[in-house]
Amino acid sequence: MMRLQQNRYLWVHFAGLAFVPLLLDICLAGLASAGPALAFKGQFWAIALLGILPGLAMQWLKPFYIFSLPPSALKPAALSEDQRRCLQIFKSWQIKALAIGVAVFSLWLLAQVYGMTPQVSPVFTAKAGLVIGAIAFFVAATFMQISVSAGRALLISPQALKRVAAVDVGAIASDFLILGVRVNKLLPDISTQVPANQPVSDINKSAKSKRESKTVAAEAAPPSVEKEIVTEQPEQAAIKTSDEVTELSEPAAGKESEVEVVIPEKLPLDKEEDFQA
Repeated sequence: MMRLQQNRYLWVHFAGLAFVPLLLDICLAGLASAGPALAFKGQFWAIALLGILPGLAMQWLKPFYIFSLPPSALKPAALSEDQRRCLQIFKSWQIKALAIGVAVFSLWLLAQVYGMTPQVSPVFTAKAGLVIGAIAFFVAATFMQISVSAGRALLISPQALKRVAAVDVGAIASDFLILGVRVNKLLPDISTQVPANQPVSDINKSAKSKRESKTVAAEAAPPSVEKEIVTEQPEQAAIKTSDEVTELSEPAAGKESEVEVVIPEKLPLDKEEDFQA
């Protein structure tokens, strides 16, 4: 079983939370330019419904296809069984409950933005500011819905993922919102998989022991013997000492063996003194 913590698509969509503060700042600048307005009035509810309901309905009726990076998406036929198990998580009641919580939180954020509009100077025209503010809030609320659901999926353990039934390939297109051109490969896959019954600590220990065994084997191995070729100089080859052993040439087949005796011209000093004595 794969670990969902290694799923790059989940991390990419979870990182969308980082854009929410920036989008809320744009929303604040737009609503401040639209003119004075009060929270929980007609303009407030119009922006709230247009910004929150689409994302909430998407998560309840047709969840966002997580294996996509608009304007491109991974083909449903290219998904592995574990990836289709991951899609099943986005159809669970937990994701739907989180979607309601994110919608309520988005409504509270919009009320805070409206409360700060008198403190911000207008930047756009009134109509442009209203449109920009509404679009920015819609994108922020949608990003929060997708990011929170991806964060929930990241908390699923391999053991829990094993018990989830995989979504049928033919039902993916009808059950999920797929945005973009469908391709066979989008992000590189991680081949490392974790056994369902093996904790991560045991895997780290086994990997460490393998590295240590390789290190010990490398240290125990004998060093490679390098063959050195010594070129004998002509002057050194001509001089022979008395300690040299008599060289015997092996007799060739059918010929008598010849013995070459080398008589030194001068005895060594120690042997010469013994001879004189």
